[in-house]
Amino acid sequence: MLRPHSNGVIDAQDAAAQHYREEAAAAERNKKTEIAALQDRLLGRRNLAEALTDFVELRQEHWPDLPQENRSWIARQISQQLVRLNLETSIQWRDSSLWEPQMLDLLLELIDRYELRIDPDEPLAFAAMSMDRNVIANYYRRYGLSDIAIKAFQRLLRNPPSRQALQELARSVETSGMWSDEIADALRAVTTDPDDKGYAQVIALQLLAQHGTDDEFIAGLVNAGGNEQLKQTAFTLLLQRQHRPTIERALARLLAHEEQLRQGDAQFPYDSPLNWTGKIHADFALPRLIELRAMALRLELPNVTQMLSTIIGKIDRREPVRVIRLQLNIAPVEWRRWQVTQAVEQERQAGIEEAQRTPFDEVIKKLKGSTSLNRLLVLCEGPTDIPVFEELVGQAGEIPEIVYGDVGGWSGLRNKDPEFLLLGSKAVIVVMDGDEGRRLSKHNRPLAHIARELRARLAAHGIELLVVQRYGIENYFPQAAVERVVGRDLTAYFPVPHDVSFTDHLSADAKGPRYRFRQWVASRLDLKMPSPRQPLYFKNRNRAVAQLMSLDRHVAGTDLAEIVQSIARSRA
Repeated sequence: MLRPHSNGVIDAQDAAAQHYREEAAAAERNKKTEIAALQDRLLGRRNLAEALTDFVELRQEHWPDLPQENRSWIARQISQQLVRLNLETSIQWRDSSLWEPQMLDLLLELIDRYELRIDPDEPLAFAAMSMDRNVIANYYRRYGLSDIAIKAFQRLLRNPPSRQALQELARSVETSGMWSDEIADALRAVTTDPDDKGYAQVIALQLLAQHGTDDEFIAGLVNAGGNEQLKQTAFTLLLQRQHRPTIERALARLLAHEEQLRQGDAQFPYDSPLNWTGKIHADFALPRLIELRAMALRLELPNVTQMLSTIIGKIDRREPVRVIRLQLNIAPVEWRRWQVTQAVEQERQAGIEEAQRTPFDEVIKKLKGSTSLNRLLVLCEGPTDIPVFEELVGQAGEIPEIVYGDVGGWSGLRNKDPEFLLLGSKAVIVVMDGDEGRRLSKHNRPLAHIARELRARLAAHGIELLVVQRYGIENYFPQAAVERVVGRDLTAYFPVPHDVSFTDHLSADAKGPRYRFRQWVASRLDLKMPSPRQPLYFKNRNRAVAQLMSLDRHVAGTDLAEIVQSIARSRA
């Protein structure tokens, strides 16, 4: 459209573009012709210097495939040339600069490209001191090295002419897979040399570790010499091996130096100096890690706290939930809700992972029961109450899984965070004794102030608090069951009053009306009776007594029976 109005400009541009394309095509044809001519000339060469000139002119991407006759000829020529170059002395590192014969790089490239076999091959051991770009390693993997070349290599490792030469030799060992007892001995000498040999010592230690050197040797390098990289590498290797003394010493240092813990509280994207702890996965470290987490909570270090929780979870998936519960009171008040959330998430994730590992048949069986997020948690006042409720609730019918626990008495319940009690549970019922929870001397035994206060607090979170109407769970025990467990006639002690301690009452000193009168006087004066000196019953026998009890015969008609049925209905 514009051509008629361009006064010939467009036509001129098109003509120029066409001329350029023709020139470029002609240049490409000439280049190909020249390359072909050079390749043909190269195949006819019988002088190494002339052949090398052709290789340089062609450049590597145009080197031709060589017939076997040419390969054999050039292999002989290069072998002789390498001997003449006297590489042991002509390769030199001056500070960080490499001095070497000009043609060495080209010779090594030809050896690698055409897979030439060199004889004698001793010069290749010396060539490993240069920046050979893995040519020596490739050659070793194809053909190996002669005994003479191996001995020369080992000699250089033991007595390298420079630090940089040693590093290149170590890299050749690393990339080639070359190994022998002599090489191992030489590398041990390198790593234990008190002089700083730079990164060569790190490579040497890594190679020794790959070939199974013992932990004690590596541990001896952690505090040796002045090479910081070597010491850090030794420490990392021991971490990877879960070397117990090293890990325990490192964790103990952290516990003794809180400033190091503070320095580790780095926020993303910055690296934390405590990142090494993430390599720990042995369970022997759990006690120290838990101590460190408590310390991080007290120092209010959120990132360190989270890091340690993650590490603990990798060792034992369920452990963080227990640890968070254990350390909740240590955490800053404003963190506690978040800590509870973390525990719920940890438990949820652990449940998912366990479910993924569970065979399908087991999953089907458990569908009739409960999951970690769909269960009833029954919390008793103390641990000796648990077997009684387990037995009686079990007699109330076919009851799916119920998880039982204890709160550690009325003072323990007062200190519990209601949200924490709900961790991983569909519902929670707390059953407490009437010793402190009810005014037992009053008509109808009304709830005491502490029970009313805690019932309202727990109800706000959907937790039900039930308080028995007798002093303790043992006050519901039948005489026959207790007599069978203690192995003696207890007629003089039954029936047990509902408002006295069962264990105090069943004592050698608590016979007849005299004891009851003293107790009545003490209750009126708001005094506490001293514990009997010769108890006949101990609460650790509660399980044995419970196994002899019948819900229908021994507990029917009592408030305890109503509590048991309430628990059963809540889970049904």
